Amino acid sequence: MLHVRITDNSLLGFSFIEFTHESGYIRIKIIHQIYFNKQPNMVRNLTLLNRKGIVFMNTGQTMLTLLAMMLLTLLSVRMNSSVLQTQETMQNSKFGLAAISLATSIIENANKLAFDEVTIDSSLTSTSGLTSIGQLGVDGVEHANKPPDFNDFDDYNNFVYDEKALASANYNISCSVCYVNPTTPNVAATSPTFNKKLTVSVSSVSMQDTVRISTIFSYWYFR
Repeated sequence: MLHVRITDNSLLGFSFIEFTHESGYIRIKIIHQIYFNKQPNMVRNLTLLNRKGIVFMNTGQTMLTLLAMMLLTLLSVRMNSSVLQTQETMQNSKFGLAAISLATSIIENANKLAFDEVTIDSSLTSTSGLTSIGQLGVDGVEHANKPPDFNDFDDYNNFVYDEKALASANYNISCSVCYVNPTTPNVAATSPTFNKKLTVSVSSVSMQDTVRISTIFSYWYFR
């Protein structure tokens, strides 16, 4: 920040402009002489001012110093902008890593469960016995908001949870499960197959983007 003050002191016999520049921890003060009055005591006044530590500069020196202060200001602004961008990137990386950890934890727990409700105690050789698309999710035994009660992979369908225990930020977690075909894993199948896809989405007001991680769980049988 640049401050300019103009002083006209007839008693001392001169006028001057005072420039003060502040940038971060740096402060520069410049006093530029404008004119001197034709007074007999001019030399005595200058001597008194020099004793006070005031240094006078000519016009050329003042212009060069002002140019240096402008360059210093631009450099300070660019450095501050770079520091802010670095801090923002570090914060986004921190939140992103936490979101990935939350999504990975849900996927690992889901992969430990049975493929389908009907495969918990028995095996299947046909997709006709699998849970229909409209029935994917918890049934009468499980609770929608209690993953420890889930007993098969598609119980995570429509699971929604708010993670508020972490000190970094609050996270919103949502899950979806669908059937997919091996040849088109990114498109939901229109009928049951032996492949289910779980997608976990993690978002937060502190994050710029939403983290989405998917996994495919397949059912195998031997003839």
